[in-house]
Amino acid sequence: MKLKTNSSTKYFLKTIVIIALFTACNKNKHIVILNDNIESFSEFPKNEKVLFKEIAEFKKGEPYSMVLTDSILIIENSKVKKGYNFYNYNIKSNVYSKGYVQKGRGPNEVLSTTGFGVHKNIFWMYDGILKKILQVNKDSLFLGVADNFQWFPTDQSYYSMAFVKNNKYVVNGNRYSKIKIQEFDLDKNIESNTYGTFDIPNRNTPIDGVKAAYQAFLLSKPSGDKVVMAYRRVDAIELFDLKNEANNKVVRGPISNELKLKFQKKGVINLFLKDKEIINTFVGGTVTDKYIYLPFSGKKKHQKNITDIKFNYNYAKYIHVYDWDGNPVKKIILDRNIMAIAVSKDDKTLYSFDPNSGYILKADIK
Repeated sequence: MKLKTNSSTKYFLKTIVIIALFTACNKNKHIVILNDNIESFSEFPKNEKVLFKEIAEFKKGEPYSMVLTDSILIIENSKVKKGYNFYNYNIKSNVYSKGYVQKGRGPNEVLSTTGFGVHKNIFWMYDGILKKILQVNKDSLFLGVADNFQWFPTDQSYYSMAFVKNNKYVVNGNRYSKIKIQEFDLDKNIESNTYGTFDIPNRNTPIDGVKAAYQAFLLSKPSGDKVVMAYRRVDAIELFDLKNEANNKVVRGPISNELKLKFQKKGVINLFLKDKEIINTFVGGTVTDKYIYLPFSGKKKHQKNITDIKFNYNYAKYIHVYDWDGNPVKKIILDRNIMAIAVSKDDKTLYSFDPNSGYILKADIK
């Protein structure tokens, strides 16, 4: 599918947009331009319906996210208040490991799991509350040894994290900076690069409020040269080419919703005020060398159906698939609401979790 783009006339269009928005400032004085280079599309080139098979019950809580490495599904247990944050499920043997990484303030413990993954042969996780990154060889986890973590401090709490090349990682969520993504060298604990900024024409618009409104999570291409930022409240993704900034762009999906930016001061913080029309868009994701897979909710918090006992606007019934150039590939239509996904390296097998049945799921995809 060919995307509609404004890149050839972006300066002219940007000027027109700013004039139009300021003309309407009585309705909404706060405006944000995500990127000069914005592409959009009205529908995915194809839909794929998927039927899941239940393969194993998960009794420890509710997986918030999962990562597939080799034949091991690493499961983050989002409901844990005490006990263990992670479990491994062996797809071949159909056996769960013991839990690891306990809740707490100890050297091998965390209070939050802001992000986790496997980079090269290293399992990493980020605790945004304690501001530290834990790392361990992934083989140790598979052998049931998870008490020899290295840990690295971060200078502040971030919203999302992903590892890229040369032992570097990227983060977003710096509350008081217009910068979208910062890159850090893990060993030196110094900022090595930055990517993208929020364009905010009105100087009275609070940047911390904007960051709260446009929350997004990061996923990195396995090769480490590209990063995608998936927005939680607008149907948009933003692609960052770490080698060539000219390729950076925003891709707007079929809903193409906009946020009504209203803020309320609370102490030194500007809160983003959510209205009833806020749509929950992307609620997680996973990547392969070829594609970006993003579970899509599309629900509004107030839309609860009385027949849906376990309604949750963080559940998804669709997965939007893009390639690493931002082209829409397909929309996967699921047979139930899910939380968390993982996809095999060959893009042929999808894993997920059914919050209603409590089972890990598996499905073939094309």
